Amino acid sequence: MLLREQQSGDLVEAIGEQDLINPFVERIEVQLSPGSPTAKLQWCDKANLTFPSGEPLPQCWQNGHLLGD
Repeated sequence: MLLREQQSGDLVEAIGEQDLINPFVERIEVQLSPGSPTAKLQWCDKANLTFPSGEPLPQCWQNGHLLGD
């Protein structure tokens, strides 16, 4: 899934979408320069990511405390 890194504005590709939607995982691995054969992987805080449109990620992907008991 393509996402935008807020600080740089660059598009990145989420590696392991299960971690992206898991509200108890704060950092995910992303690929810089998606589609490039020499793209590097790095870890990124989900709080610093948005959808390419600029819309924030859903809170249910970021905050496990919203799930209740």
